[in-house]
Amino acid sequence: MNDKIEEIIFYEFYQWVYNDENQAGEKLQVVDASDLPEIIKEVVKTLAMLPTFKITCKMETTKEVKTIQVDYECPKCEVGKLRPTGQKLLSNPPQYPHKCTECDFTETFRGKTYPYITYE
Repeated sequence: MNDKIEEIIFYEFYQWVYNDENQAGEKLQVVDASDLPEIIKEVVKTLAMLPTFKITCKMETTKEVKTIQVDYECPKCEVGKLRPTGQKLLSNPPQYPHKCTECDFTETFRGKTYPYITYE
């Protein structure tokens, strides 16, 4: 079956080949790159007609999701929220210093900043 498919693809491409020559005068058989979209359409259409050949492709799908904001309450004053200071410590994973919005408490988190969004 693979030989048959190769033959079909070759035939579809060969219809678009034309003779040309390079600057050295060598004879070439070439395909114009601007023809490739049309060639591909023709190849796919021909292959789809084969009874044992299924064309599958990944398709985008949609799904409604619930968004959730994850925040971090200050463990010291229990009123404020910890927010990034804008600094980034270059470790693996990176570390992000945070400071409370109400008191001066600071804490550094590995690989994440608060608040962040997650999905359900």
